Amino acid sequence: MGVIVNLIEEIKSRFTTAIGTGGDLLGVKRIRIGSREEARKQNDFPIINITLTGATNNAEAMQRQFTDTLNIEITLLISKKDSNANTLYTTTDSTGSIYVLEKMLNVLNKNTSGTIDLQFASNTIELREIDYSIEEANKDMIEIIVNLKIKTAYYTIGGM
Repeated sequence: MGVIVNLIEEIKSRFTTAIGTGGDLLGVKRIRIGSREEARKQNDFPIINITLTGATNNAEAMQRQFTDTLNIEITLLISKKDSNANTLYTTTDSTGSIYVLEKMLNVLNKNTSGTIDLQFASNTIELREIDYSIEEANKDMIEIIVNLKIKTAYYTIGGM
């Protein structure tokens, strides 16, 4: 697999660990890779959705060395209608979303063994930026969105 697939799989693996027994995001029912619009159509909330929203290919050296700068969006969708929608919230309603956002950021900072790893298992050379927001997609759904801007590890094109 290529560096982009490996990076997406590493992110998915971290969230998979976090929704397991005793994990930071216990209560999330599934993780999917694809568009946020498709995730909104699901009926099995809460869902974590991972999407590659854009990328830039960067030539780094004349010897066919490249990196990619990726924009990856991770969205936790929580239905307000679902009677279990607030199982992730362990504080008051006014801070519940912020509390879950902090848990998501903690998951991204650590590998599946719990060690701080901002290089995502050597798939990146630079985590450039993390921005995040909490939105109400409609009257029935809350979306906690984390956007990563990451520079991938070096790779060579054309074989060597």
